[in-house]
Amino acid sequence: MLGRLKFLFFYFLSWIVFFEIARLIFFLYHFGKTKNLSITTFFQSFFYGLRMDLSMAAYIIVPVCFFVLLSVFIAFFRKPLLYKMYTAIILFFVLLIITSDLELYGQWGFRMDATPLKYLSSPKEAWASISHLPVFWIFLLFIIVYASIVWLFNRMIRRIHMTYADKRYKILSALLVLVFSFLLIIPLRGGLQLAPINQSSVYFSTNNFANHAAINATWNFLHGVLNKTSATENPYKFLPSEQAQKIVDSLYQATGNFEQVI
Repeated sequence: MLGRLKFLFFYFLSWIVFFEIARLIFFLYHFGKTKNLSITTFFQSFFYGLRMDLSMAAYIIVPVCFFVLLSVFIAFFRKPLLYKMYTAIILFFVLLIITSDLELYGQWGFRMDATPLKYLSSPKEAWASISHLPVFWIFLLFIIVYASIVWLFNRMIRRIHMTYADKRYKILSALLVLVFSFLLIIPLRGGLQLAPINQSSVYFSTNNFANHAAINATWNFLHGVLNKTSATENPYKFLPSEQAQKIVDSLYQATGNFEQVI
């Protein structure tokens, strides 16, 4: 009966550990800036960034909770292959974002958001900006790292398997999964505060690099996509351009008698 909760807990924990390791790699990749941080500030980045890691891990596990809930009644959703495939797909995109962010941060000075999506319409220009990099070796390393992490996740899924609940405990098992899913609202929002988590929620230092390191790259990218932070159009444009221009011109139009002072 508790096998499903055990699986969800360790699956959730695995993603948190993954994001914490990703933050460590970010520090190592930008060691030139990392070495200027104090030991206290270095570890504070992990502590404050944990809230965003929990939030991102919660978003990832929500569909898994739905699968596990269905597994109480439908045998198909008890198959480990389903969870392995889901993990492999999600991990590919998460790792792609994290890997891209490592280099882009050095070039742009901020964690990756939806900005790179603007370059998808001009692939030639996008390729020109990365053609100087050892693309083949980066791709090969990516595949090796990706395959290794998938193997680790698959091993965890295989070992922390879901036990088949007795028919008498199906309702109770389903209720426990529902309670676990409901509690995910807390890490999803980043806590019990009124406003949901945002980038400023993990800022803690006067050192911008330490603050940036606390941000979860995947969370930041998805936040940018969903909130259209890289939109090219002015979000505050409420009037047609011609009408807005007429209003502005009317404000500068001279009326009545006046004396020009030189």
